[in-house]
Amino acid sequence: MGTYIDRANTLPDSAGKSDFYNLIDNARPIAIVDDDLDTKIQVEESADEDIIRFDTAGAEQIRLSDGVLRPSLDNDIDLGASGAEFKDLYIDGTANIDSLNADVFKLGTTNQGDIFYDNGTSIVRLTPGTSGQFLQTQGTGANPKWASSATSLQAAFDGGQSITIADTDDQTFTITNNDTTNNPILATFTNAGTNSALEILQTGELVATKAALKVYSNIAQGSSPLVYFQQDNASSSASVVEIENDGTGKGIFIDSNNTGAAIDIDADANSASAMYGIRFNIANAGAGRENAFYFTGSEYDTNGHGGTAGGRIKVSTTAGDRYIYMYTD
Repeated sequence: MGTYIDRANTLPDSAGKSDFYNLIDNARPIAIVDDDLDTKIQVEESADEDIIRFDTAGAEQIRLSDGVLRPSLDNDIDLGASGAEFKDLYIDGTANIDSLNADVFKLGTTNQGDIFYDNGTSIVRLTPGTSGQFLQTQGTGANPKWASSATSLQAAFDGGQSITIADTDDQTFTITNNDTTNNPILATFTNAGTNSALEILQTGELVATKAALKVYSNIAQGSSPLVYFQQDNASSSASVVEIENDGTGKGIFIDSNNTGAAIDIDADANSASAMYGIRFNIANAGAGRENAFYFTGSEYDTNGHGGTAGGRIKVSTTAGDRYIYMYTD
């Protein structure tokens, strides 16, 4: 019989118009085609290939074979369109996608705060950490993790680890307080132990104007000192400040360029016990001798005074005790 169009058995469209016909080959239908034969559904273009082909406008678009529904050409067919989208897509397997533009991106069962990362094999989920933690990288070849902001400092204080700052900048750690309304204390150290609360180990030679501990102010201060030490226990007999100098330099050096006193000692005894404003205890273990008190000065007037009320040594007291008391044993 050959191949022919069966116009007696038409397939009406939605308007009732018969435009599609069966294409018959040896008494069996092999395609459904339109009137001009450029749009069709064709089965087995080649003998026993078991493929159904879908053509429009004279070109094959999609083919269906055993287990595969695929476009005839790579990167040619859209699935849905803007304003005519499919609803849900269910895939049990691997989705190979060159580009993904999603309104909502969600992988499996997720929770708010989940973070996804590449563990070297696949994309995995990092569940939310606890409040206050931050995401910490562990470098190349390692997975990120949640860490607490106090972990490193706490471990350092506990002796668990040290904090090392790289040699990259002369300012390594800065705390700036701009809160002039609440005026918070920037840092408080509470030490219930028997060791030092704060120790500074200076291992490098300092350059000029630098110090292992430096307090600097360029603001006119009224009544508050820049450094203040307070021992608030009347039973305490230990020194408030001690300086131990094993070198040849000065233990204390005061360079005062102001009109105020370089050293002002206000010692108020609150008991009947004896007290000292200044006490010198000099013990020289070497062969030489040392002065308990050595004074040198310049810039005096013709009478040997540093001004009308000045002098090399000036002692003023209103108490009934000695002005100057010296003894040797």
